[in-house]
Amino acid sequence: MVLLNCAVVGEKGVISIIIEDWNTVALLKKAIKDEKPNTIKCDADGLQLFLAKKDGAWLESDSEDVKKLKKGEKTGAVEALTSEEKELQGESGLQTVLTGMPKPSTDQVHVLVVVPSGEDIDVGQDVEGESKYTRELRLYQQRGNLIKVQHADYCGQILDKIDQLYEDESRTLPFICVEGSSGMGKTQLAFALGGRRPWFYWPATRIGSDSQNLYQNFDKISDAFDE
Repeated sequence: MVLLNCAVVGEKGVISIIIEDWNTVALLKKAIKDEKPNTIKCDADGLQLFLAKKDGAWLESDSEDVKKLKKGEKTGAVEALTSEEKELQGESGLQTVLTGMPKPSTDQVHVLVVVPSGEDIDVGQDVEGESKYTRELRLYQQRGNLIKVQHADYCGQILDKIDQLYEDESRTLPFICVEGSSGMGKTQLAFALGGRRPWFYWPATRIGSDSQNLYQNFDKISDAFDE
């Protein structure tokens, strides 16, 4: 039997799973879903699991990364650990994925759980039947994922800096405004970082039929709230 402390990224707290190590990652996903039925609404096989390891060791409970995890926040290190190429495969055995790691114990986090947000599904659907809008969003999303994987350290530094700004208790910071001309990469930055906090798109120009597809897409989303 092995004890695995699992943290659902973006949710508060940690859940503990005791499971035979001859089980597969897919069975661990099912056990996690069974423990959090009110939080996890997707099918078990839709969960993404990642090892919570840093420099060959498990994340310790007293580390800043775990403290923020348990508050429902993400650090740059967690962003890097949950990059696509590090996802555990469902058919893999737990003995295999745990090879080379210290024996899991208490006061550690061993598995990071990413629950599909639904945003990926929305991007893949047509907006009012006009697929050109979703095509462009998917392109930004794919590029963002590529940047996040290939430049995880850089993205992590930006996310950590944003957290530092929000944690400054000497002033109230309702939002951070990123300004720049069209084509400078503001939207791409949002997709690359993934967003531990809400993002608001505010075009400082009138949106018309000759505007970029991306601008028209966000304009349609905004209009939907008025209906």
